[in-house]
Amino acid sequence: MNYYECTYILKGDLEESDAEKMSGTIKELIEKEGGVVLRMDDWGKKRLAYNIKKQKYGYYLFTQYQLEASKNKGLEWNLKLSDSILKYLIIKIEENELLKDEAPKEISGEEKEDSEETAKANSVKEE
Repeated sequence: MNYYECTYILKGDLEESDAEKMSGTIKELIEKEGGVVLRMDDWGKKRLAYNIKKQKYGYYLFTQYQLEASKNKGLEWNLKLSDSILKYLIIKIEENELLKDEAPKEISGEEKEDSEETAKANSVKEE
């Protein structure tokens, strides 16, 4: 199975609850095709750089998943047919490119002193 990333933009005139439902629908489509959803992020409603299908705003959603290459065409077809999706982009990624949820690491005493000195030096430069 291959790893993929899908970023898609939903119509901006949808309600937030409809955007969440669409996110769930995408997850169901991936699982129906035999895939595994690894990560889903909602980037929220943002202004588009240019109008797409007469829309100025869109909901940005991001998904990383694992799926057979032959089954990915079925998912792409469903995305293409959806009226709620303005644009989408699916790219194949390697396993080491998967985003991980990492907790912030603790800074040791020496690193903390170095970061404080760097911050002071930067503030002096700005003045």
